[in-house]
Amino acid sequence: MFTIDELNKFLDRPNGGVEVEILYAITEIWFGITILLTPVTLLNMISLRELYWLVPHYIMCIPWLFAGTLTISGLLLYRKGYTVCAPMRLLGSYISTGLWFLMLGEGVFEAGAALGSLAFYFFGCVWQVRIMISAKRRLRAGWNG
Repeated sequence: MFTIDELNKFLDRPNGGVEVEILYAITEIWFGITILLTPVTLLNMISLRELYWLVPHYIMCIPWLFAGTLTISGLLLYRKGYTVCAPMRLLGSYISTGLWFLMLGEGVFEAGAALGSLAFYFFGCVWQVRIMISAKRRLRAGWNG
């Protein structure tokens, strides 16, 4: 039986959650590239439909690409042992939290909580907070290990 204590141990391991962090960073980069190359993507996604009329696609792709690139770069620098990885991951997770919260909020509003991807968006919001806590802990420690 999987318990809350086991979940906390899993999430609190020194390198905990790197695989999920990579998944969300790649997803953010993919969203950014898709929005940049195909403007109609904003119109076709229920959770971004409103932004199609408000924000040009080449502007809307910037936070997605920035958050994903910061996270991937921070992880690569973490792997190499550089202390600058913590602020990069922290900034990337702040931006990601806002993006996933936007997606979650718009998806709930537009689809009335009937959108299948809302669980992915919700988990993205929660996981980015976990990354922020991890990055802040490393930042305070002054070392990335």
